Amino acid sequence: MNLHLSLKFKVLSFVLIIFVIFLHSYNLTEHSPEALVKVTGINFLQEVISFGITRVAVPIFFFISGYFFFTNFKLKTGVIKEKLLKRISTLLIPYVLWSILIFIFYFLLQSLPPMVKYFNRELVTNLSIDEIFRRILLDPIPYQLWFVRDLMLLVIISPLIYSLIKYGKVLFLSILIIAWMQLFSLVVVSNEALLFFCVGGYFQLNNTPLEKNNSAKYGVLITLLWIFSLIIRVHLMNNGQLNLLENTYFYKINILLGIVAIWLLYDGLIGEKESTKLRKLKPLNYSFSLYLLHEPILTIFKKIFFKVFGASDNSSIMIFFLAPILTIAVSLLIADRVSRFFPRVYKVLTGNRIINS
Repeated sequence: MNLHLSLKFKVLSFVLIIFVIFLHSYNLTEHSPEALVKVTGINFLQEVISFGITRVAVPIFFFISGYFFFTNFKLKTGVIKEKLLKRISTLLIPYVLWSILIFIFYFLLQSLPPMVKYFNRELVTNLSIDEIFRRILLDPIPYQLWFVRDLMLLVIISPLIYSLIKYGKVLFLSILIIAWMQLFSLVVVSNEALLFFCVGGYFQLNNTPLEKNNSAKYGVLITLLWIFSLIIRVHLMNNGQLNLLENTYFYKINILLGIVAIWLLYDGLIGEKESTKLRKLKPLNYSFSLYLLHEPILTIFKKIFFKVFGASDNSSIMIFFLAPILTIAVSLLIADRVSRFFPRVYKVLTGNRIINS
């Protein structure tokens, strides 16, 4: 992999985890105590961002994961064993540790009577032993860990995926695309995870070039088309002019447009000179830390702000932007301090990820 593509993956990973944090900042839901269900006026922006722009993050993350995983992959016991052992430290250990840490954090908070009213889900203090194991291993309280869980399952079945990509080629990917578009499940992982992980693997195993190319000049045009289509879909959806199937197709087309737009826009904006500057930005090293840390920090900020400012259109949109900005700042500060003063602890908690000075 050349330097430009490597940096591209690194920069996009940081940008996309910011997308994920804003996706999770959405607060117009009947399931939250702030209960601002009706989307009017300025809160329309929340819908466009959280149900549109940010939704490209997960597919691209799985694409990058598949592309990296199938680098130098061979259907040999030694190669497969090496790949699996590496993912134990980079995925499994952080998954279990963070799930346990957040479980303990919630348990301690819920043990304080005044804090119980701030929890909407079941109380972990009331769980049975079996339910505790389920909440730690299968359905972790830090819900963002579902990505790592699905990625680990994909890694486990990677020999099968490799064979299907090698021999099924486009036919195999077509079946996955149909499953993704039609919303019927094929395996225990999400259709989206399976599809884009396999697409990344397909690009890697077929040596498909992903380097900078002349098509970058179309990035702005496709981006404008993407944003316009997002606005139209959210407008139609909020006015009840789309049925479930129409909305699903529109939504998936938006995602595909967004992936292409972001991929090409990067090439249009980042040249060799900009790449040199970006390589020196330390926050780019903290993408995985942001992913792990942002919940429950984000939820805590949202609850505090709604308690202070109340629930209204103005407070909702303010909190939508303010909570993730503060979450990012606090998470970066924590990651920086822990990596600096407790490097061994940081290395274990983040799956042997090393911070470059």
